[in-house]
Amino acid sequence: MYKDFANFIRTNKADLLNNWMNEMEKQSDQLINNIAKEPMYEETSQEFVDLIVSNITENGSKFNEKLDDFAEKVVHLGWPIHFVTTGLRVFGLLVYTAMRDEDLFLKREEKPEDDAYYRFETWLSSMYNKVVTAYADTWEKTVSIQK
Repeated sequence: MYKDFANFIRTNKADLLNNWMNEMEKQSDQLINNIAKEPMYEETSQEFVDLIVSNITENGSKFNEKLDDFAEKVVHLGWPIHFVTTGLRVFGLLVYTAMRDEDLFLKREEKPEDDAYYRFETWLSSMYNKVVTAYADTWEKTVSIQK
């Protein structure tokens, strides 16, 4: 159902990643600006984009394993949930804009849930929820271990 989004992201990965990293560096939040200057930022950003694509292309258990690993890495790097949620929101807007620029959201379907934008928003919201949940779970585990 969402394979067209994954294919678009894979095809345009280099541009999307570059644009995403630039947009994240422009964020007014000083904490986000500081993270964007860290040595692990580029590598972790690439993992983030790969994770987004794997949400569509891989089975649930394999994706969940990658998501848990990513959440653990981000928590251990000390990156706040705000960075992760802002990153996903910015990435979603970049993908939407790039797809719209290629006229991929123009066709109006009879049922709203069949429209490309509706499907895109549904996919992005689902991904957002999964990422936030994985981050929160990892954070809770880390805190309980420290107690």
